Amino acid sequence: VKVVLAEVELGALFLATTCGAVLLLDPERRGVEEVGAVEAGLLSARWSPDGEVVALLTADSHVLLMGKEWDVIEELVLEMPAEGSSEVAGRLTWRGDGQLVAANVQAADGRCGLTILRRDPFEVVASVGAVEGLGLPIDWQPNGRHLYGV
Repeated sequence: VKVVLAEVELGALFLATTCGAVLLLDPERRGVEEVGAVEAGLLSARWSPDGEVVALLTADSHVLLMGKEWDVIEELVLEMPAEGSSEVAGRLTWRGDGQLVAANVQAADGRCGLTILRRDPFEVVASVGAVEGLGLPIDWQPNGRHLYGV
């Protein structure tokens, strides 16, 4: 099991794993609480800059937004990066203002598909599939004007 995100949030350590477990580790109570599970597994997870929602990228090309009460508040299905391929890796990154999140999914053939989603209303605003030469690392320019990929 690989951890796709480990972050201190809500006074506990938040963990999201490739097998789909979404966990909170409370150091004071020395306990672990499973706050969610994604049957398909997870490729990536990222908290929004304001800490109000966490975006989860599933292994079956869904992006979920989960609130602090651990309920799924939004869900969208992404386009596959290459026809007939299965995803092997993915990355999420939030723009600094928290209004846009970018999802980059890499297929078994190495090509990536990039999708930009608006938070409210939760919708796809731009998408490009099967880009050769685009790797997984993506991030927003600090002022939010551009999204860069390697």
